[in-house]
Amino acid sequence: MPHRSQRDFEDEIRSHLELEADRLIEEGLSPDEAQHAARRRFGNVTKAQERHHNTGRWVWAEQLAQDVRYAARMLRKSPLFSSIAILTVALGIGANTAVFSIVNGVLLSPLPYREPERLVKIWETLPGLSEATVSYPDYKDWQERARVFNGVAVYSPYSNRTLTGGDVPERVGVGLGSANLFDVLGVAAVIGRGFRPEDDRPGVARVVMLASGFWQQRKGGDANVLGSTLRLDGEPYTVIGVLPPMVGLGSVDLWVPVGLSANDPSFSRPNHPGLIGVGRLKPGVTIGQMNQDLARISRDIAAEHPKESAGIGAAGDSFRELLVHNIRPALSLLTWSVLCVLLIACVNVANLLLARSTSRRKEIALRLALGATHGRIRRLMLSEHLLVSALGGVLGVGLAYGAVRAVVQTRPPGVPRLADIHIDLTVLAFAAAVSLLTGIVFGLLPARSATRVDLIDPLKESGRSSASSATLRLRGALMTGEVALALMLLIGAGLLIRSVSHLAQVNPGVDPRGITTGFVFLPESKYPDADRQRIALQEILQRVQTVPGVMSAALTSAFPLASNAQVGVTFEGHPKPIGQQPLVNIQLISRDYFNTVRMRVVRGNGFLESNTKGDDDAVWIDETIAKKYFPGEDPVGRRIVRGPFDSKGRPWVVAGVVNDVLDQGLDERARGILYRPFEPEPQSWMGVVIKSSMPFEQVLPAVRRGIAAVDPALPLANEETLEHIITQSIGQETFTMYVLVGFAVVALILAAVGVYGVIAYFVAQRAREIGIRMALGARRSDIVSLVSSRVMLTAGVGVAVGLVGAAAASGLMSTLVYEVAPTDGVTYVTGALALLVVAALAAVIPTLRATRVNPASAMRAD
Repeated sequence: MPHRSQRDFEDEIRSHLELEADRLIEEGLSPDEAQHAARRRFGNVTKAQERHHNTGRWVWAEQLAQDVRYAARMLRKSPLFSSIAILTVALGIGANTAVFSIVNGVLLSPLPYREPERLVKIWETLPGLSEATVSYPDYKDWQERARVFNGVAVYSPYSNRTLTGGDVPERVGVGLGSANLFDVLGVAAVIGRGFRPEDDRPGVARVVMLASGFWQQRKGGDANVLGSTLRLDGEPYTVIGVLPPMVGLGSVDLWVPVGLSANDPSFSRPNHPGLIGVGRLKPGVTIGQMNQDLARISRDIAAEHPKESAGIGAAGDSFRELLVHNIRPALSLLTWSVLCVLLIACVNVANLLLARSTSRRKEIALRLALGATHGRIRRLMLSEHLLVSALGGVLGVGLAYGAVRAVVQTRPPGVPRLADIHIDLTVLAFAAAVSLLTGIVFGLLPARSATRVDLIDPLKESGRSSASSATLRLRGALMTGEVALALMLLIGAGLLIRSVSHLAQVNPGVDPRGITTGFVFLPESKYPDADRQRIALQEILQRVQTVPGVMSAALTSAFPLASNAQVGVTFEGHPKPIGQQPLVNIQLISRDYFNTVRMRVVRGNGFLESNTKGDDDAVWIDETIAKKYFPGEDPVGRRIVRGPFDSKGRPWVVAGVVNDVLDQGLDERARGILYRPFEPEPQSWMGVVIKSSMPFEQVLPAVRRGIAAVDPALPLANEETLEHIITQSIGQETFTMYVLVGFAVVALILAAVGVYGVIAYFVAQRAREIGIRMALGARRSDIVSLVSSRVMLTAGVGVAVGLVGAAAASGLMSTLVYEVAPTDGVTYVTGALALLVVAALAAVIPTLRATRVNPASAMRAD
């Protein structure tokens, strides 16, 4: 039997009541009495209609539509409440969505390679160095002897070459890759082909593959680029293919076969020419099994080549893990922090809804008296919060889109996979789930509280919308939790602020003010030997030194915070077995380098201007090397030999000791640098440091013209101020600090709004009591004390809980702070006092309102 419509059922009830009333009238009752009697005998009409309605097939959809319409009407009736609630939820959901999009792009989304979980990176280990680049002959041995790989390859993302043929020469990033690199990664060319074994050896025709970004930006995505020629350092390369977007391989514009350089002396067994290994594990092989196999191969190589390979090992780890391990602690901290922001936002909205439900107690009591069930009332209240959460979620996604776009455009240092950070379906699903979850979880408290109402008192004509003591305690507990969470964020932000401040005050060992840096690269085809390289570099330096506004200039093979070239040496009086020579950073410099960057010679002599030949053997060591290898001794005049002390190389003589310069980062100790004049062994590229009295932008054009006067095909690449290099070295720490400070500010504002709402509600609910107190002689100071004690009690408990929570979560901060303890007392006390002051300020207006209560009006209101 088809289900009757609601209107048919209502008509049937009406007909039944009319028939019953007619019968009663015939028995002698008046029409009014008959109608009332008929209704009493029938029972509750509303409940009968609900029972009938609940048997409908689509009742849930109809009720949902009714609830949504009802919630929308209630929100329209209170635009101020609606706006505050929706904006509060939007801030929480927007912040969570933005951080999740970063976490999803960096940590969760799969790498753009086939079966990326089987990819590993491989490096070599040297005495005193846990991670070194790979020797090319060792890579060849891995290919032949490894048992755990389906394939092993090498690449280097560190090469730069001059691209000519355009309007001006430009420096481009060139990656070196073995013929099987892209097969091991599991990527294929978008157009054209990849490298073949016959491309990957010296003396063959040179080929090049274009990176996706280079192809799109420089070639407009033109498929006709295949077969064209690019000139790199004056040599022709034929374009054979275009690669898809890749991650984890450095910033590379073009790829060439690594085997073209196999005859270079740096590719011989004792050397490590900047190669990184990549392997694809066989199914079921673990990282531990791989490292055991690499250790076996390293032992075999050392036995076969004891002089070159003694003490050298190999190890590896997951490709993905190595890509993200530096950023993971920061993202973990931001994830927990943004959850705190969401909780604070939800608590605020829950408090607003509790206050709103109290003001509607008379309406709710009337609905219950008319037959509405508690479940129905709760659904109505819950629907209102769900609608607030949904609207807040939509607005939050919009805020998150803007935040994510800003992060990607600013390109914060140290954040990998920026191209994979965006708002996609996964992120939208996350935002929807968060919106639904917050709507349900934090809507249940107000919904349950709203139905705990006495039906008699609210229905009195003079009844006030007063809250129960349970509701007041609940609101106080929510405020306490809100203050605790805000304090935890405030302490975290304070710790990072102090940490970054300490990092910014670290002395790098040089004076970066007014210094411009850049690189000059000499094409080996045009400058094939040391003599030509030396002459060209000396002439470039002379030209730069004569530029107007240049106070001094020098050449160097590395800039501060980025000294990576290392050499194994033996110090006179401290011999070491073969293969165990200590490694020190080596930096080639010109004569004016110490003066240009304001380094101090603390012992011995500086460069001897009048004795060029004597300086050929002279080296300068920093204080770290002097203290470590010549403790209590004068190192000046002592000899240093590259490799073992019995090698045939001409020894270097220590001419002086200079101050330490940080070589790896502001937060790492100096490893020790050995400085040597560049003239005896010049290289094809050198950095230029320029001390000028004019702004960076005004000096560079003249510097470029000076270099072009030596060779028009030589560009000055990677121009930056030294101050910017130092600032960028703590870019990841600064980015994390700014984001956490932003979250802390939002949390502080929300906490202040929450305190204001709770105290204002407290004053409104106790207005009659305050009026009676004032009528009995209480002074305004007594009222202020009454309200203030409530504020300080609730906020004080929240501060205590927040201090305990921050201490418990200090482990998250331990790897992110520098020269600051995760439980730093100054930061904890400052944060607690700041939050108490904010709570006190947020309660000022409600407190003043309490002191202005009119006793007569307050008592008449009841």
